[in-house]
Amino acid sequence: MEKIRKNKSRIGKKGVSPVVTTVLLIVLVLIVAMIIFVWAKGWFKEQTQKFNEPIERACESVDLNVQLSDMMDSLDVINQGAVPVFKIALKLTDASGSEIDVFDTKLGVGDSKTIDLSETGRDYSIYKKIEVLPILLGKKGNEDAEKRCDKNPILVYEE
Repeated sequence: MEKIRKNKSRIGKKGVSPVVTTVLLIVLVLIVAMIIFVWAKGWFKEQTQKFNEPIERACESVDLNVQLSDMMDSLDVINQGAVPVFKIALKLTDASGSEIDVFDTKLGVGDSKTIDLSETGRDYSIYKKIEVLPILLGKKGNEDAEKRCDKNPILVYEE
């Protein structure tokens, strides 16, 4: 008789509704899918594009003729390549390391400009090595993105 009463007490209780269970499972699957998506997105970085190709290829096509003045107060730059240059970066190296100066100098194909280095107030004669790094403007998704071409610097001065 005791066993019958225990079973009868379970009959009156209800479990979780199948609709609620289904909704909870769907929400759980969506959360796990979002976590996997965010994690995997870091593996596939969106590349900066120039002329519908990775911008690194455009960096290889940059052809600048650069001359540093004898007084180290100006830099003459001629763009002889087929890639427009958005900015010019100078990599300045001394015994303690290197620094980067960036100049907003847009150089279209065939353009030439003189960059006045005296405006920075920096004494460029103290550096052992001065290199030019072109900076290109490309697209990353729908936004503009700058890319500094570090692989093939143009040496303009070395002690």
